[in-house]
Amino acid sequence: MQIFSNPFSVGVSYLLLGYVIARREYELKYYQVYGIVSLLIILLGTYIITMWKGALSQVFYDALGLPVLMYAVMVFYLCKKHLNSGIRNYNSRFLEYIGKYSFGIYLVHPLLLSLMQKFPLLSISALSGNPYIMMPVTFIVVLFISLLFIMPLSKIPILKRIT
Repeated sequence: MQIFSNPFSVGVSYLLLGYVIARREYELKYYQVYGIVSLLIILLGTYIITMWKGALSQVFYDALGLPVLMYAVMVFYLCKKHLNSGIRNYNSRFLEYIGKYSFGIYLVHPLLLSLMQKFPLLSISALSGNPYIMMPVTFIVVLFISLLFIMPLSKIPILKRIT
């Protein structure tokens, strides 16, 4: 179910997808339905194939797969529609703060994930335990370590535009 040929192209594709959704004004009808259907495909497809094979299957769980891309479109659109509502609260201030560093976080996180796989002390990943627990834990750890790495780099004038 892979629609892209390598991890770099999927990263660029998600970056461009987020950019297009953020910059264009259009109404995506039934985006919640697309998101729920793609999430059900991911969850049920993974469960059924895992039970059939007797081992974890990542066919539908893969970041390069169409169901994950469909779910990402729903999440991007949901964030655009509801986080830009003009309501200022703690969550939106936090998101605005990390938003300044989002491109740097995007650039650093694959390196951080690969380092975390290579060193036993940092061996945390979405698949190192129960995925329902480890995916959010991995996301939070990678986000904050990336943010801590990028924040000082953003103070260097030549790197300021990249981070």
